[in-house]
Amino acid sequence: MHDDLASRFDKWDAAIEYILDYREEIEVSTALVYRDELHETITREPVPDELARSIEAVDTAYAAMRAVLAKRFPDVYSGRAPRDFWWWWRDEPRQPLAAEQLVAAG
Repeated sequence: MHDDLASRFDKWDAAIEYILDYREEIEVSTALVYRDELHETITREPVPDELARSIEAVDTAYAAMRAVLAKRFPDVYSGRAPRDFWWWWRDEPRQPLAAEQLVAAG
């Protein structure tokens, strides 16, 4: 059960580690799709505390880079995703992981 969650987190984590080095829109879009996949899993199953802290840390790091990425890749951040997928929006505030889990419970 948690293997899928951990695997999806690992993909998101690795993508964010190198995201500022990306040169193509497709690379950034693929990284954000990894976050979509992680979101899907987060809303289906409980997240262990240690992994939740790791997700929060990577999300925070990504949120700090988002303005730079949005300037370099404006089409990626053109607002085609739902607002609760904050990572696709250049100016949507980062939502805490607990908020994503509440959406699933609601």
